[in-house]
Amino acid sequence: MDDDSASFDPTIGRRIRAARVWRKMDQQVLAGLAGYSQGYLSKIERGLVPVDKRATVEAFARALEVSPGDLTGAGTFLVAGASDENAALAPLRLALADVEFGEELDGPVAPWPEIQQDLAALDAMRLIADYRQLTALLPSLVRNLHASAAGPHRQEALIGLTECYTAARAAAKNLGAPDLAQVAARHLRDVTANLDGLEWEGLAAWGRANAISSSARSRSYVIATKAADQLTPGLDQPAVAEMYGMLHLAAALASTVAASDYAQADAHLREAEETAKRPGVGSVNFGRQAFGAGNVAMWRTTLAVEAGDGGRAAEIAARIDPATLAPSRSRRADWHIDVGRGLAMERRDEEALVEFRAARRVAPQLAHANPWLRETVTNMYERARGEEIRRDLRGFAYWLGIGRSG
Repeated sequence: MDDDSASFDPTIGRRIRAARVWRKMDQQVLAGLAGYSQGYLSKIERGLVPVDKRATVEAFARALEVSPGDLTGAGTFLVAGASDENAALAPLRLALADVEFGEELDGPVAPWPEIQQDLAALDAMRLIADYRQLTALLPSLVRNLHASAAGPHRQEALIGLTECYTAARAAAKNLGAPDLAQVAARHLRDVTANLDGLEWEGLAAWGRANAISSSARSRSYVIATKAADQLTPGLDQPAVAEMYGMLHLAAALASTVAASDYAQADAHLREAEETAKRPGVGSVNFGRQAFGAGNVAMWRTTLAVEAGDGGRAAEIAARIDPATLAPSRSRRADWHIDVGRGLAMERRDEEALVEFRAARRVAPQLAHANPWLRETVTNMYERARGEEIRRDLRGFAYWLGIGRSG
């Protein structure tokens, strides 16, 4: 069999159909519960239109009483070439299950200079989105930091633990393990409760809002907005202001996805933009979130895609100077994926593929596990099957494990 007749992994539409059959629902019932027409659902299930927005996935997940991950395939990794993702999850689970805050630990503790070296290595791995190496380091580092928190380096150890759990939450979410992301957010909250400063409260709230977003988007909005209000008295401090801005970005995403309230989302984005102009904001990089004007612009791209306005997303992206993008490769890769999704919505598939390949170069492990990238490329591949499929699209689909020659 040649590549043009390659087999495909299930699309989101096919997973929706499988879940509907399992729930013994007909299309009319499911479409009504999700708030869409039966004709639209029929096209989704047959793969004639992509499910390329979080709001659509979450609406069908609620109607089917399943998790969004059941429909996107996040966390399953039943695809070719997923060894890095699989290898990353086992040590991540160990790091999150091994130690609770305040627990007395037996055994030797690494010297503090060695722990500092491991923290520096963790940060370097986080920046390049090397989840396999990052998660392999976490179990021993987390244990050493918990033990050190009972000694003379308590403050530094607590801050180190916030870095570990922040990195663990991001890795879990990007590798399609939202349950582990929520566990990491809980650990982060336990640690920050022992640190003084509004910025730590903001970091804990951001972790919670971000970790639970796909399973409880409305709750994510409440957490983000309530915490942002509580940070208001400290906005003259750059670290507090950075977390305040991140919480408004989280609220903007929740407004877009949960309620399709684009005016409310824009209000939160504007608040984040104004916050980015405050003196000192963007220079602290508190919580390793890289909040600043460039990050807000990247979020505007994402929200345009989630609103279904691919043309607007492309316009915003064209005005962004790549030099202003966040240093984190994971955030940059996410942005390239979102730009590509927007271009694909406009059927500008060749340009979309350029963005997807950029995401792969920047953060291959993240790109390979991203369900929105997989869904979009699947749709691009399938709608090109009646034509001569370009070699680069076929090769990219093969790398994702979507199209495989027999």
